[in-house]
Amino acid sequence: MKNASCYKKRLFLLSAFFGAWLLLIPLRIFYFIGPGRTETVLRGEELARQSGLLPAIRGRIITRDGHILAWNERFFDLECAVPLSPELRSFLTSALSRELLAEEKTICRGLSAAEFSVIRKSARRYPELKIVPRVERCYTKDARLHVFLGRCEWQNNRLTGISGIEKQYDDTLAGESGQYEVMLDRYRNWIKRSLRFRRKPRHGHDLYLNHSLAELTAGEVRP
Repeated sequence: MKNASCYKKRLFLLSAFFGAWLLLIPLRIFYFIGPGRTETVLRGEELARQSGLLPAIRGRIITRDGHILAWNERFFDLECAVPLSPELRSFLTSALSRELLAEEKTICRGLSAAEFSVIRKSARRYPELKIVPRVERCYTKDARLHVFLGRCEWQNNRLTGISGIEKQYDDTLAGESGQYEVMLDRYRNWIKRSLRFRRKPRHGHDLYLNHSLAELTAGEVRP
């Protein structure tokens, strides 16, 4: 009798526990579609939202007679959000016709126009791939002008002059970065038409020198 009573007591407690657990399920569902819906949506949007700085386009450096000595060029790199599967690796080897980089995320630097087109067409098939733009500062090939022009480096998401004319006229050339907000998918790729600007970038101004190319190459001018 004592064993039967103990068994019934345990069965009652177990039934009560599962009954309470089953009751909580519709209550939680009601909460998420009712009072807690706004909080849940906001939390999901916060996890999927990304904001950042959009670099301004740095101005060019141009001689009096119209020769461009410094300018920006945009390159496109390929990144992958997850480790490469054998299928994806085989596809990339064929599409890129080059060895893949051994870096943590970057697979390829400086995609050609043909490679860019192939990867972009395969975006739905391989959503884990991401094409990332990269801006570099480029200069005339004439090495005699490199010290005069100086150079730039990326600082706080901004191309900043650190020597020569680039540094001397940095405020004119640099501009001001903008600020954006975008929604991301599960692979951390941008969702189309979700881009919003909190502040649009103010691009830098071109700098027109008072000297001709001949004067500069003759060494008659100093920064």
